[in-house]
Amino acid sequence: MNTVKTATVIDFNDRKIDVILSGLVGDRMYAITFILDYVQLQFDDHGLNAYVAMSVRDRQATYTAGAPGYRDALCACIGHPVSSVNRSDEALVVGFANGTITLSLLDPEFDGPETAQFFAPEGELIFRTGDICFAPR
Repeated sequence: MNTVKTATVIDFNDRKIDVILSGLVGDRMYAITFILDYVQLQFDDHGLNAYVAMSVRDRQATYTAGAPGYRDALCACIGHPVSSVNRSDEALVVGFANGTITLSLLDPEFDGPETAQFFAPEGELIFRTGDICFAPR
């Protein structure tokens, strides 16, 4: 007999969200997967699906999705550990020694249900425009 496991989605306060995101610090980014309309960033113990456009800043410039140099700048983060994670109402910024990846959480062009999903050992953070929920494991 197959059983279906459903996740209970609960609202989390900002402090708990930041604690879960801070678990990414020290993880090494080891892969990036470009899928038709989103990007997956894979880390040692975490994952991030970005359904909205990201920008990447290195020591020379800032690159937006689709611009020349964007994929190269994004892939240059592979193998580097995360040095910081900062979240505001507008963006999630993942820092590395060689640059940052910024994910806009308020993209006016985006019309999907979720802007991003963050996978952690504790569960999944689900980012929606103006809202973040947590689905425990």
